[in-house]
Amino acid sequence: QFLNSPLLDQPISLRPDKKQTVWQYGTGTIDSVTGKVSFSPLPFFDGHRWRDKKRTASQPYLDATGGRPGNERAVVRRFTAPEDGLYLFKGRVNLRLNSERGDGISIHVISSRQGDLRNYAARDKEERIRIEKIEVKQGEQIDFVVASKQDNRFDTYHWPLSLIHI
Repeated sequence: QFLNSPLLDQPISLRPDKKQTVWQYGTGTIDSVTGKVSFSPLPFFDGHRWRDKKRTASQPYLDATGGRPGNERAVVRRFTAPEDGLYLFKGRVNLRLNSERGDGISIHVISSRQGDLRNYAARDKEERIRIEKIEVKQGEQIDFVVASKQDNRFDTYHWPLSLIHI
């Protein structure tokens, strides 16, 4: 049954002309006391990526398979569970060209109900991320948060996510 389970609406299937209920793309911060994620949707889709309408050199953005955090704001892919069940999340994070010149990124996977699920750091290597068989309730949000460390120069990353409802 597991192998026959269809993948849920993956980020690559995003259609800006359709109301998205499972995946949202935005920026945010993690409250250091509560661990909760503040989330603001990125307001503009240019046909390739979600971003702020006004372009700047250090602008955060998200595309179908990755993105770049901002200096002040992390980028957040938010999954809202359409139904109760067991879910499997997996993917590989790679920093892109010139990543050895940057200071790396921090990666957090945070549930609105269960709190911090995983933390990772990546600099000039691949980081495997796998969260197996997590019980999720309908409406629960799982935030995939990527933040820069000191600054976001050379912090462009590739992280296609796979999500399977078991």
